[in-house]
Amino acid sequence: MKNIIHKFFISMLFLSVLCPAFSQINYWGDVDKFVEEQTKRSFSLINETLNQNAPALEEPLARKAALMNLDAILHDPRNDNSPALPQFIQTRMALILKELNKPVEEGVKIYKLYNHSFIAQTKSVVVAFDLFRGGKGDNPYILNEQMQKIVDKCDIMFLTHNHSDHCDPVVIEMFLNAGKKVIATTGILANKNYSLQYMRSDNIIKETIDLQKGSKLEVTIFPGHQSNLLNNVYTVKSPEGYNITYVGDQYSNDDFEWIDVAKEHATTDVLLINCWTIDPVRVVKGFDPKLVIPGHENEMNHSIDHREAHWLTYSRFERVNRNKLFMTWGEYYHYKK
Repeated sequence: MKNIIHKFFISMLFLSVLCPAFSQINYWGDVDKFVEEQTKRSFSLINETLNQNAPALEEPLARKAALMNLDAILHDPRNDNSPALPQFIQTRMALILKELNKPVEEGVKIYKLYNHSFIAQTKSVVVAFDLFRGGKGDNPYILNEQMQKIVDKCDIMFLTHNHSDHCDPVVIEMFLNAGKKVIATTGILANKNYSLQYMRSDNIIKETIDLQKGSKLEVTIFPGHQSNLLNNVYTVKSPEGYNITYVGDQYSNDDFEWIDVAKEHATTDVLLINCWTIDPVRVVKGFDPKLVIPGHENEMNHSIDHREAHWLTYSRFERVNRNKLFMTWGEYYHYKK
């Protein structure tokens, strides 16, 4: 018996030397390394949970828990410069690219990228809104090569207002270099020599826009604001008859004069709304959409108090009496009438 016990402990010692993973792991005295490893493992589990629980009108509890766990990680300033963060975002963007490569035979697929960036894809057109790589300077969350592949799939981009987390010069150049139109609010990057197509009025505008491949978009442009800053609100109608309204950072009490009657000027199937807009119940009532999808959660360049959380979006939209869908980065929803 003593020989057996002796051999057992010799074997355990042997394994602990050759297989460090078999020995006890600890991070005593290294808080940063502990937090980084915890963040990596949490992102991995969140990613897996979201992939198994796609956006749905009736959310599984596991999905809601994953979104709130994501909030917790992203509202911990220790993770702001974590290398696990861009890795997670790039993993999520790879899922979007995979889906964009698939044809849409019916309906419209709504993709949520980083921050408040969205893409709408139908059988004939792919429309982008405020695409933004995120991050800071030469260290974007979404790599240029990855964003270029996304832009290659798009036909046009609409820009709402002159804030850096909504108008990314690198992304704009990608569109323009490919000969694709970028529709913008007056004043966006006015100091740059870009051939943007500016559209803005104090009145509601109706336009038909021709695309490279011969398709046409019918566009209604509402004169919105983010406080005193000009912020176009776009309703884009695809050739298949799907109406997508994107509000950018709409935030102004004065604009309820036209918001309250917006549905009289344009039909909305899907409303893409910033999660912190003034009175979301009233905004939704004005546009009268079939489906509401909030955005702008967890912009990492915002302070913690304005780094909007999914749990806060759930609370703000609790009284919105419409079909609602809560999404995060790298997800899509296939909407059909």
